[in-house]
Amino acid sequence: MKTPALVLAALLLGTAVMPLALDHQALGRSSTEAARMIDAAERKAVIEEFAALLRARYVDAATGSRYAAALEGAAARGDFDELADANAFAARLTDYVRAVSPDKHLRISVGDVPERGRGTRAPRLLPDLEARWVAPGIAWLAINASPADPDVAAEAKRLLLAHAGARVLILDLRQNRGGAGEIMDTLFPYLFEKPIPLLLMDTRADAEASLGAPDEGPSLRRVASPESVVRREHVATPHASERRFFNTPVYVLTSARTASVAEAMTLALKRTGRATIVGETTSGAGHYGSFVRVGERFVAFVPFGRTIDPDTGRGWEGVGVAPDVAVPADRALETALELAGVTGCGSYSTYAPLGVR
Repeated sequence: MKTPALVLAALLLGTAVMPLALDHQALGRSSTEAARMIDAAERKAVIEEFAALLRARYVDAATGSRYAAALEGAAARGDFDELADANAFAARLTDYVRAVSPDKHLRISVGDVPERGRGTRAPRLLPDLEARWVAPGIAWLAINASPADPDVAAEAKRLLLAHAGARVLILDLRQNRGGAGEIMDTLFPYLFEKPIPLLLMDTRADAEASLGAPDEGPSLRRVASPESVVRREHVATPHASERRFFNTPVYVLTSARTASVAEAMTLALKRTGRATIVGETTSGAGHYGSFVRVGERFVAFVPFGRTIDPDTGRGWEGVGVAPDVAVPADRALETALELAGVTGCGSYSTYAPLGVR
């Protein structure tokens, strides 16, 4: 609709209109491009600050030092000198450190420190939570995101209890890219009949000394650990009066997108035998950490801890959590229903990757 009006204006006013329009567009482009520009002094400052953070905070001190040395060596060789765009510079830094040692959380980008727990929040294509009866007596609760939001955790509790009396509970984590642990700590007391250790969380000791200790309580308690880490045990404590889900079979649906705290939920329910995991091996993002400002316009996520399986002493960084029943993600719900004894359930396969659904 804009083109005819522009042509009409050109006919009425001669050639003066087009140069003015082009000047306006050029000014807009120049302003945007200028905002993205980065010079040698800023590149140097960002590299130095990012390298210092990696040495001081990264979960494995030796790897953090390797990351820092790789960045410093690349800078000395001039590997970043041609990058005048801040976004391209940040992407190159991220690629460099991940090439030294892969870590799906570690990154640096242009931007602000996000609201706590929402750095990996699912896009608004999906609600944080969805729930419904998918077959007689079978409740489906999809946790698509895990923000550090008590209101979302309270809504997860409400949806769970609205389906109390279900003969089977299906927790769908296929779209969950992570976040915070509020929803897990809210729901788990309704699923476990007895107190039980879930996972161990090892935080780099000198990083915690500078950042401060997390809140501890009924679900998180400090235990003995090696000198270099502060170890906490994540536990589930049964609800005092609500027992209707204690013996309900649980199925957890996973995809290759399932990441971070959603993987912690998956592993906790798997290793305790509380749920059957159906779907794909998860993403493999097993470290936790925090966002931190780097310079005036960059933000980095630096992992300073890892979550591990008490039985094996290993985490899932880079390898993911394997399902008990391996099927493509788009067949996970159908398969879980079949395992629960529901036949003719092909119409319940309602999964698509984000951006497609």
